[in-house]
Amino acid sequence: MNYSKVSVMLAVVTLLVTGCSGGTGGTGGNPLPPIGNGDLSVGAVTKLGSVFVNGVEFDTTGATITRDGITVAESQVLGMPVEVRGDINGDMGTADTVVAKTAVKGTVNSIISTTSLVVMGQTVRLEDGAYIETLANGSSGTLADLSVGSLVEVAGMPKPGGVIVATRLEEKTSLVEYKVKGYIEGTISATTFTIGALTIDYSSADMTDLPGGPVLNLLVEVKASAAPAPVMMATKVEPEGPSISDAQEAEVEGYVKGLTGSSPDYVFFINGQEVHTDSATIFEGATATYFAENVKVEAEGTLVADVLNAYKVKLKDSVRMEGDIENLSGNSFNLVGMPGVTITVNAATEINSSTDVFSDFANGSHVRLRGFPSSGTSVLVTRIDERNTGDPDAYLRGPVDSVAGTVVTVLGIAIDVNGFSFKDHDDVSMNQAAFLAALSTGVPVKIQGLISGSSITWDSAELED
Repeated sequence: MNYSKVSVMLAVVTLLVTGCSGGTGGTGGNPLPPIGNGDLSVGAVTKLGSVFVNGVEFDTTGATITRDGITVAESQVLGMPVEVRGDINGDMGTADTVVAKTAVKGTVNSIISTTSLVVMGQTVRLEDGAYIETLANGSSGTLADLSVGSLVEVAGMPKPGGVIVATRLEEKTSLVEYKVKGYIEGTISATTFTIGALTIDYSSADMTDLPGGPVLNLLVEVKASAAPAPVMMATKVEPEGPSISDAQEAEVEGYVKGLTGSSPDYVFFINGQEVHTDSATIFEGATATYFAENVKVEAEGTLVADVLNAYKVKLKDSVRMEGDIENLSGNSFNLVGMPGVTITVNAATEINSSTDVFSDFANGSHVRLRGFPSSGTSVLVTRIDERNTGDPDAYLRGPVDSVAGTVVTVLGIAIDVNGFSFKDHDDVSMNQAAFLAALSTGVPVKIQGLISGSSITWDSAELED
């Protein structure tokens, strides 16, 4: 990564501290995406058979695929955030290189619940459908197979506060190196800084790529040759972000960090990449209502001199739903018990069914899907999975529209949560008052229930990342 990004991040942090909120006059907003060689896509691999990243199917014939610097097969990067360099043409692409990196390599400090644990001082929260591989049960493993002291490699996207939203976790018998990727937060001294709950001593580390030293709120990767005891003795510290400074077409997925400016002129960072928007930028789902710090987005645009000038910013897979299809017409439908939400698939939707075509689905089909709000109460589907017909489970996961007393509205569906069971981000029980106090417009929640005839009996709710 070009070190100029570090300087820009420091400038953005300074703006945040001093309260500046003026527009940036960003140069984003190209009305049409350029096509050609030298394109870049940064996001999670959602499907194999080629690799699917950010809705683009990349042909990997002849491509070099690496994981933490070692050449691997495609199957070893499923679910991992990757950097793909090559050519993008609409929803198809040709990859020259696919570079995957883990976010944490180290020892398990504690297991919080069935979906979260602490590794090397970082809170790891499993994404829905995260791939888990353990020594005891292989790819059918769960967190119950692990214990304090287990060695794991975790792939996922970092958030402030030492949180990793994980898409892949593998238990290992040994580790050649220990690693943490995250934001520098807390106090920086002449020899130490912190990422999450982990203190890092960089006094003997290779700082070649960080000549100015640690910078508050900077995304970095830290490596060590031994486990923390309890301080991590770093052997190398380097800033994180895309490896190139210019690309004709760039797509970057991750959580918004360091947001400054005002609509439509924003400056923010996604996984270490600086992004600018302006009046020509199209916001899909990421309207002023939902676009904020820590929201997961995908920005598309042109990368010039380390800045991604965005012509599109999309609220990334913020909606998750499960239920039975009804009112199927063409490529649109509703789910039983959620009739007010119009759900639409398109040519870019990833379909997982018996033959992987949308015609496999019919009224009554039980499905899980993910997507983003395209407008109001309409959802554009990025992925749909066929489930067992007759399964009564249903859920709605999305950003909160509003909260009035105990009534929580998501995608226009008003649900009274009074008397529900509640869980926090780490799947730990919490009381109703604490749950409601944690809510505001844009905060993602998941509300679950059971299908009963033409309706849903909702009974539980939890906070989501």
